[in-house]
Amino acid sequence: MLYRSKTKYFKIIAPYRLKKNPESLSVWTEKELHDFFRGKINLYKNVKEDGLKQPIIINKEGRILDGNHRFMMLKHLGHETVLVRRI
Repeated sequence: MLYRSKTKYFKIIAPYRLKKNPESLSVWTEKELHDFFRGKINLYKNVKEDGLKQPIIINKEGRILDGNHRFMMLKHLGHETVLVRRI
């Protein structure tokens, strides 16, 4: 989809005109980004085929401390229950 609009606060530009911020700690190389998404795709496939192998870690209020991606995958796949470990 090609956007060609501009407002007072936003401007649409081509991605090639952007430059990475060298001071940003979260700048990923192309390989790191590729590996990250490949890992998430593989995790999704594993969760879909085998279910959850490790519990979602939650606190006493039910807030997820570890396993947000796995939780979203389970939710997307329609699971009605989730294996959790409360700490």
